[in-house]
Amino acid sequence: MRLHNPVETPKIAEFGFLISAGQEYRLAIKPTISNASSSIRRIPPKKRQCVFSNEKFLKYYRTYTQRNCAMECEANYTLAMCKCVPYYLPSRSNLLS
Repeated sequence: MRLHNPVETPKIAEFGFLISAGQEYRLAIKPTISNASSSIRRIPPKKRQCVFSNEKFLKYYRTYTQRNCAMECEANYTLAMCKCVPYYLPSRSNLLS
């Protein structure tokens, strides 16, 4: 089972762990919720070190989240270094259409 924000691509390697079959496990799930007051919009994004979803648009993801932004940075770096992107992201030719 995997719990994640439905607008984010889960990165199992960062969050997954193996459990043995035939065993019973109990897990505590502690969500992290971040909210920002709209009054901080007056502060420049560089100084507040965060952006609102309508202040930054991503090439590979429809919805801006901190995780999607980090995954896009990783994809952009991979594209620059290897001229490819992970299989689950659209290819460059698909982005241009």
